[in-house]
Amino acid sequence: MLNKNYLVPILMGSGSDWKWHGEKLALELEMLEIPYEIHVVSAHRTPKDLLKLIEDYNAMNIDLVFETIAGLSNGLSGVVAGATTYPVIAVPPKASDGSTIDYPSSYRMPPGISVIFIPDPKNAALCAAKILSIKYPELRKTVEDVLEGCRKNVRDANEKYKKVN
Repeated sequence: MLNKNYLVPILMGSGSDWKWHGEKLALELEMLEIPYEIHVVSAHRTPKDLLKLIEDYNAMNIDLVFETIAGLSNGLSGVVAGATTYPVIAVPPKASDGSTIDYPSSYRMPPGISVIFIPDPKNAALCAAKILSIKYPELRKTVEDVLEGCRKNVRDANEKYKKVN
């Protein structure tokens, strides 16, 4: 059963962000058994809607970690970070040509606006789990299981490929 004391709002700047990162991020959070909500809201096109949404989240009596997905000029992450005291993780997709040309708009923030930059949805979900695990011990076990799976993969690969001359 999902814990109702914390939540990860996934905020996407446009509907096209779903196929690039939104769906992957949601699936990872489901595997980690972390509740989430998804919204499409733009810092540029619907700023009043965005600020109202953040205000509503700030009024909730639960712990939050925001995950923002926006390419091009990523104003979303910075506006969210400036409007809340909760952590904000920017999970920007690559540009349509596969480049990372838009990444700087996700990690170059003015002083006082802190955003965690993690372009991989799987790692962004794990980071949210680690942040929440500080207060929620049941998530520590989940995080440790993920890390142990990573360790096992490396050890298995080592056994498969190691060569001694």
